[in-house]
Amino acid sequence: MKNQFQPLFNRLSLSDLFQEKIREIPSLINNLKYRDIGDDASFNESTKKIKNEILLSPVIIGEPKFVDYEYERNYIHEISFPYEGDRELFSYTPDNFSYLSSDHGIIVPTYDDSITIYVELSEISPKKAVDEAKSLMRLTIDLAEKNYEAISNWNYAIEKRIDNDLEEKRNELERIFGD
Repeated sequence: MKNQFQPLFNRLSLSDLFQEKIREIPSLINNLKYRDIGDDASFNESTKKIKNEILLSPVIIGEPKFVDYEYERNYIHEISFPYEGDRELFSYTPDNFSYLSSDHGIIVPTYDDSITIYVELSEISPKKAVDEAKSLMRLTIDLAEKNYEAISNWNYAIEKRIDNDLEEKRNELERIFGD
């Protein structure tokens, strides 16, 4: 069992993801039919669908938990970091994200709800293993925290844009198809 660190130098820019998402908005809104927004319930459902498609759920990494250990010349401790948010965000870095060349890289989750770290120690020590896992996860946690700030600000602005664009589309379709 080995930790799979990935380098940061080949990560895409978070601003590229933002631009990609922004380019999707007109298509999603302009493909709405009158039946999708004619009454309040339909309008609210369409709004929810579009926001779910466009807005990003920032990654929040929880507290690590000791899971298990096994012996292979030394004790290999398995530590799990639960997280929530969009897994794809581990592929992006915010603008001006800095790191040291000595950093291990980041660990991308292999499962949808946790990141697993393996720590090798000469003794069974869950506390030491958790402390070492936190150290190994430092860059991944930094990345998630920096992305969180950028994504929260972006979501706020884009949500307002979606609301405005949807209201304009609703008014346009009501003028054309309304009673």
